[in-house]
Amino acid sequence: MRTAFLAALAIGALLPMKTLSDDRPWATRGFIDDCRAYTGMMQPDPVGPITYDTVFGSGFCYGVVEGIVATISRDFACVPRDKSTRDHIATLMKFVDQYREAMSLDQSSAASVVIQALVVEYPCPLGEQD
Repeated sequence: MRTAFLAALAIGALLPMKTLSDDRPWATRGFIDDCRAYTGMMQPDPVGPITYDTVFGSGFCYGVVEGIVATISRDFACVPRDKSTRDHIATLMKFVDQYREAMSLDQSSAASVVIQALVVEYPCPLGEQD
């Protein structure tokens, strides 16, 4: 079962998403921009304009990240249960900033980028998976 899931995940991450345009909120570049807007709005002095689009996009980012964290298997990432979604979005942004040159955001899904960020930040030592 785990091998089949890993194979499906790998194949899905490699498939280009040419049918989605960059201006749609679920396109990866738009999703990353929405997550940046979220981190800006969560500052003591919000950075950037707060509009309907930034609030909607921030909520979309929050929901995607929260959903993935809630459902990711410990076979992939040992995500600490005491971290907030805000912490996980910060982890995502750190990952994107660190690996932006190596990533092809036009051909990655938003979910696969979140999963990759969690796997890099919270790897599970062998033998600690569920």
